[in-house]
Amino acid sequence: MTRGSWIWIPLVVAAALGLGLAVGRGTAPVPAGKPAGADPPPAASSKGRTPPPPLVGVAHPKRVTIPVTLSLTANISSLRTAVLYSKTAGYLETVTVRPGDPVRTGQLLAVVDHAQLDAQAAQADATALAAQSGVQTAVVAVAAAHAQLVNAEAQVQNAKAGVVKARAQLQNAQATQARIADLVRQGAAAQQTLDDAVAQVQADKAGLDAAQAQVAQADAQVAAAMQVQTQQAQAASQAAALHNARLAVANATITAPFDGIVVSRSLDPGAYVAPGTSTPILTIADLDQINVTVNVTEVQIAAIQRGAPAQVTVDAYPDRTFRGTVSRIAGGADPITRTVQVEIDIANPGHLLRPGMYATAQLSAGADKDVLVVPLGALVTVGDQHFVWVVKDSAVTQQPVTVGRAADLVREGQRVRAVPVGGL
Repeated sequence: MTRGSWIWIPLVVAAALGLGLAVGRGTAPVPAGKPAGADPPPAASSKGRTPPPPLVGVAHPKRVTIPVTLSLTANISSLRTAVLYSKTAGYLETVTVRPGDPVRTGQLLAVVDHAQLDAQAAQADATALAAQSGVQTAVVAVAAAHAQLVNAEAQVQNAKAGVVKARAQLQNAQATQARIADLVRQGAAAQQTLDDAVAQVQADKAGLDAAQAQVAQADAQVAAAMQVQTQQAQAASQAAALHNARLAVANATITAPFDGIVVSRSLDPGAYVAPGTSTPILTIADLDQINVTVNVTEVQIAAIQRGAPAQVTVDAYPDRTFRGTVSRIAGGADPITRTVQVEIDIANPGHLLRPGMYATAQLSAGADKDVLVVPLGALVTVGDQHFVWVVKDSAVTQQPVTVGRAADLVREGQRVRAVPVGGL
C-alpha cells in the first residue's frame, strides 16, 4: 500500500463537496472555454461497437486538522563542554589522552613541567616553617607581653600624671623662689630662705625629668609588646606564600572536570603553555546529553512552544530518527539574521550524535484546523494552474483550485485499513 498524500486546498472547491473527484491518470485539462464533452465520440470499431467509458477512481474532499511541522537546518553541540588551558607557565611534560578517548572525573589528562615550582614550594615551605617556629616562640610570650602591655599602658598613664604633678610643683617652687628673692632684697627675709627655695626648684626640675623619662620607658614597653603582633602577621604572610606555591604546583596537573570524551587535542608534550594563551590543550565534552540548536524566523517563532516534540535526523544515520523536546527559546532575536535561537535537548546514550554534525530538525508548530483536502492524485497541474476533475452525472468537468500545501495523512508505523481502489 502506498502512503496516502493529500493536498490542502482553500474553500474554492467547497461546491465539490458531495461530488466525486476523479483520481488517477486523468488526461490533460481541456482548454478554458471548451466543455468537457465537446470532443467527438471515439470512432466505432470494425464491428460497429462503441468503446466503453474509461474507469476512474473517485474520492470525496474532506475537512481535517493537519499538523504543521517546520523542517530546519540544525547544529549539534554538547550541553557540557570544557576547553582546558594551563593555569601555570611551563613546558608540557605529558598529555595522556587523544581525541575519542573517554575520560572520568578527576582523571589525569596533562602535566606541565613543575620542577622549578617544586623548588619554589620547598623554599616557601622552609621559610614558613621558620616563621611558624618564631610564631610558636612568640605565642609563649604573648600572655606575658599582653600583661606587660596592659601594665605598660597603665604606667604610661601614671607617668603622665606624675609629669603633670611635677610640673605643677616646679611652677609653685619657682613662684615661691621669686617671692623670697623680693623679700631678701627688701631685707625682710634671710638669704638662707632664698637658698632653700632655689634648691627646691632644682629638685622639682629633677622630678619632672624623671617623670618624663618614665613616660618614655612606658612607651617603649608598649612598642615591645606590639612587636609580637607584627611577628604573627609576618608568619601569616609566609604561610600564604607557601599556600600559593603549593597551588601553583597543583595547577601544573590538569584533570578532567567531568565524565566525557576527548573532542580535540591541540598541543603535544614539549609545547610551551602559559595562562591566557589562545591555544587550549584539550577539549572534552559530555555526550550523554546533546543540545541541538536551530534558528527560527520571527514569523515562525510564535508557533514554537517549550516542551514541544522535535525529531532530528543526521546524514551519518539516514535511517535513524532522534527524538527530543524544545527546552529553551532565546529571549530575543539576532539583530543581524532576525532569527530566534531554539534549543532541543536529546538523550544520547549510545553517543551516536557528535558535536558539529550536520542535522535537520523537525519541529511541531501547531496545526491547521478544519482545512479542505483532496487526494494528491486528484490534482492536475498545467503550468501554474491547478485543477481537479469533478464527476457529476457520469461526466467530468474541470474545477480550478488554489493549492495550499501537501501533507501525508499517514505516518511511518501507523496502523491502517487497506481497501482496493476499484477498477484501477
